[in-house]
Amino acid sequence: MHVVTAEELWHELGRPQIPATVWQAPFDYDPAHLHSLCRCQAEDRAPAPDDLMDYAEDLSFEEEVQPDLFIFLLPVCLKAWSTHLLGQGAAYLGFVEQYWCALNKRPGPLGLLSEKQRSAVERYFQESILMAIDGSRNLRSNASKSACYRWFDDLGSFATIFPGLRYLWLSWWNLDSAGRAIGALQYLSCLMYETGSNPAFAAWTPTRGGGPPTLWSDSMAVNDQPWDPQNVSFLRSVLVPSQLFSAINRCLERLANPEDQQIGLKMRNDFECQRPLLELRIEQLLGILSTDRSYLARDWPI
Repeated sequence: MHVVTAEELWHELGRPQIPATVWQAPFDYDPAHLHSLCRCQAEDRAPAPDDLMDYAEDLSFEEEVQPDLFIFLLPVCLKAWSTHLLGQGAAYLGFVEQYWCALNKRPGPLGLLSEKQRSAVERYFQESILMAIDGSRNLRSNASKSACYRWFDDLGSFATIFPGLRYLWLSWWNLDSAGRAIGALQYLSCLMYETGSNPAFAAWTPTRGGGPPTLWSDSMAVNDQPWDPQNVSFLRSVLVPSQLFSAINRCLERLANPEDQQIGLKMRNDFECQRPLLELRIEQLLGILSTDRSYLARDWPI
């Protein structure tokens, strides 16, 4: 799979240049971070986490966004986001949470992009999330620092803001890599089992965290928006029990680790007895994703 690089994204955005004037109002009244980020983008250097965080706050809380600056800084911002997603940039966590919030504004900075530019940004997110799923190595997760929690949350952020879940999901659930098979089984396990009996996720503990992720979670510091309606409609069309059972069998063909195979076989053997819960969870999930999320449930309704 080809993953769009930050340099390729820059070309797809129209090769934006450093703005002649930086007039973006800084939320903290100091524009130094804006000039620092411009230099990082121009010189292909990694930005300081504090500079990124300050810019994410500018986008989130200032009424007006400088369009040419926003477009010019997209590659450096999205590269930092993907670095965090892939487990190589823990220092960017605060930026990631706030940057998703900025992109989720209605109307927000994404409205400054042309259709071609927005499509390029959407594809960068899609392919980066797929790359993270491809990197999955073990089906069973024992702690909240496991990589799957990052892509689960970023998947929720993406599906809230962009309508392109179909491409991401179909590419993921074609199951043409062990990582995608592992990710699919992890997702499905959250629908099949009660929190304390999920074979793919060790129970939560105060010291290690863990437990199965909630399928409506996201990476945003604050979010009261439902998923994009196109994504909810698409999810309804693919969360079909017979198709999900077939997917388990296809996943098993990809698994090489004996422990992973054992969990996959258990899910296949448990499927019919867990089917009533699965069907209930699917309807609950679609309802949660479709509604105002100012009150965000931390667990399944029942």
